[in-house]
Amino acid sequence: MTISIVATLISSVCMSLMIVTDKLMLNKCYESKPRQAWFVSSLAGSIFGLFLTFAMWGVVAIISPVGNISMILGASLDLFLWQGLVVFLVGIIGAQFLLSYFVCFGEDANPASVAAWIAATPLFILLTLACLKLLTSIFEINDSLGLTDSLNLKFIFGTILATVSLITFEYITNKNVFLYNKYSKHLILLITYSVVYSILLEYTLNQNADKYSTSMYIIALLPYLWLGFATGTRDIFNKNKRKEIFNNWNLNVKKYWQLIILVEIIGMLVFYFEYFGLANLSAVYVSVIIGAHVLIVYLLDLLISKYLHNKHNRQLQISNGKTLLITESNFLHPKSSVIKNVIEVSLLLTTVLGILIATINI
Repeated sequence: MTISIVATLISSVCMSLMIVTDKLMLNKCYESKPRQAWFVSSLAGSIFGLFLTFAMWGVVAIISPVGNISMILGASLDLFLWQGLVVFLVGIIGAQFLLSYFVCFGEDANPASVAAWIAATPLFILLTLACLKLLTSIFEINDSLGLTDSLNLKFIFGTILATVSLITFEYITNKNVFLYNKYSKHLILLITYSVVYSILLEYTLNQNADKYSTSMYIIALLPYLWLGFATGTRDIFNKNKRKEIFNNWNLNVKKYWQLIILVEIIGMLVFYFEYFGLANLSAVYVSVIIGAHVLIVYLLDLLISKYLHNKHNRQLQISNGKTLLITESNFLHPKSSVIKNVIEVSLLLTTVLGILIATINI
């Protein structure tokens, strides 16, 4: 369980880095076209994810006294029906999550509003699990999924406290746009995909096949996740969209390829470490920890603001001849008064308290 917690914490850190960098890059690297960013992220994420997975297979084969690559590959093929197909479906859902994520960051969408709804995911997962528990009680169905085991009062209270604090924090910093987002449709899809992704993956990873060890079962299914993410590259099969992809590739991707590779590796690690978190933790627990990424985002925004203030410009240097123009809308948490900062910090501390309450004795 400790390893799963550490993996989820790393996923949360990567999520914060991904949100900040994606917002900064969307205009410059992808000409404010969400589907361009989606294609590159799906392509790079699936390639890097498969590479890291197969590298991990090699390490496991070397250090394991009884396992080898052939055994892991055999287990992966054996699990294709049905677990592999489910994880593949989860990967497809993850790719759709990315599309809604980039659309919400496009044009007039405020990133703080997007971050707030991502942070609110635990409440929607809790609501879904509560409905499942109600249905199992009404129809006297055995809860063999084990998804509702952690729904005790302390866990629910801590989750609600942390999530409400996060939402309030985002609301007071962006109250003019929090409730009136232009991309409300994609915000709804964003939450829906996130909830289904988390619950379905947790359920599948906890349905261990009897003839395989837990670790073998988990790593054998991982390639199917990345194959599912690869479906986000389907725009390449559309003539008009393919032309846009190639044009953007020549104009921007080639120019900023080092930065794009770095950011896409970070984005891939969000889902990679979340996968291992969901292998041993509840979907709500994982979602609460990852939702706390706004704490890091808040600090990153302060650091970026400080950096730009000291430089007396709005250009963030990447390398020779390559810069990103930073505007006020790029910041998730714009500069505010001292009193407002105190309130914000208090809400963030309350969020941490809620997470601690929710995670004690789990």
